[in-house]
Amino acid sequence: MPIAYVRHLTSSHRTAQANLHVGLALCFVAGAINAGGFLAVQQYTSHMTGIVSAMADHIALGAYELVWYGAGGLLSFLAGAACSAMLVNYARRHQMHSEYGLPLLVEALLLLCFGVLGAWLSHIEGLFVPATVMLLCFIMGLQNAVITKLSHAEIRTTHITGVVTDLGIELGKLLYWNSARQTGRPLVRANHQHIALLCGLAGCFFIGGVIGAVGFKHVGYVSTLPLAAILVVLAGVPAFDDLLAWRHRRRADRDCARIGPKLVHADHTPGASPVRAARARAADVELAAASDARICNASVCIYRAASLSPIELQRFLHRNVPLSQAMQVGVDSIEAERLVLSAPMTPNLNLHGTIFGGSAATLGVLAAWSLLHTRLTRQAVHCKLVVQRSAMEYEAPMSGTFTATATLAAAADWHQFIAAFHARGKARIAVQAELQSASRRAGLFTGEFVAVREPAVETV
Repeated sequence: MPIAYVRHLTSSHRTAQANLHVGLALCFVAGAINAGGFLAVQQYTSHMTGIVSAMADHIALGAYELVWYGAGGLLSFLAGAACSAMLVNYARRHQMHSEYGLPLLVEALLLLCFGVLGAWLSHIEGLFVPATVMLLCFIMGLQNAVITKLSHAEIRTTHITGVVTDLGIELGKLLYWNSARQTGRPLVRANHQHIALLCGLAGCFFIGGVIGAVGFKHVGYVSTLPLAAILVVLAGVPAFDDLLAWRHRRRADRDCARIGPKLVHADHTPGASPVRAARARAADVELAAASDARICNASVCIYRAASLSPIELQRFLHRNVPLSQAMQVGVDSIEAERLVLSAPMTPNLNLHGTIFGGSAATLGVLAAWSLLHTRLTRQAVHCKLVVQRSAMEYEAPMSGTFTATATLAAAADWHQFIAAFHARGKARIAVQAELQSASRRAGLFTGEFVAVREPAVETV
């Protein structure tokens, strides 16, 4: 689905595919800004190597005024990169969905300002340079830092020097002739996927540059507005998720503040028995813990949020199931009757260079359990959820990023499951998870899970 796809692009869980798609889009944007910006301010604003070299030349030639001109652009680029790091780390520490989306939204806002106010800003003197130069350099630093952080320095989008260097290295490997006489030594092999990535990045930068230059030539500063729209599309969904999560938290805090004191008030009355006082203290402890967990039942104010977001579920799994963190499991999407988990290849390799069977089975059981957990959460059902029996069918070897898509088994009846749980405090249901790799089915996990009611805190 388009919304799930866009959400996946800038989520905190990174995949090679998401990095590729974001990298291509940002390369296009950077090329357009760099080439169009040159026509606007008569200098390239992402080329810090050239700026620093020019500063050295100007010092040698005694043109000290131009040295300060270069310093203004350099400091603006540096400030943009620092701002990006601050935004990413703030979002990460506050467990926000838009961990990598915030810098892109700031970049979109600045591009909007450049498009609307560029002609006016060009006449305002900034730090040794016009404000337009500072703004574009800041934007380039902001973007380069965010793509560096989300791709772990594998992708750069605002300059092509590194891309062309890496491409030359891979082409050298491709053209290398492995002599048959050199037996016992590893063969020199080119990474064809990396070559395709590098060519795509360079191509998008060039196409963006052409479109950006033509756009500025014909319509001027407003040619940057479509670029701002692209960035909003990339980062808007996670930001909207953050807004919804903030509203849920505020509603939860209000509910706990209103209901909590009423639940335990009778237990704190003067002259209460030691047993009643002990129960009150236990309820208070439970209330305090539940206020953070956002869980709610009839006995204690434990407000369970209306739904778990992908990033919230991912952090929950990593915190409570350490194996999921070691496998680098990510939550791709959560829907009403379907849930998708994914994991990269590197931490899940076997000795044959494919996905370890145990990792595939683990992803299947995690996806099935998570589907039930999220559905029970939405219905405010507080229980222990465990797997009773399971089976795993391996249909094909898996390589690269692999996914597990969990759904209820064909014969499973959710409403009957919930009714049985409320009637007896225990219920069973069958779930399945389809394993996929390289867009094809590679296995099937089937399991039967049991939900057992947990005792509520007695408040009397």
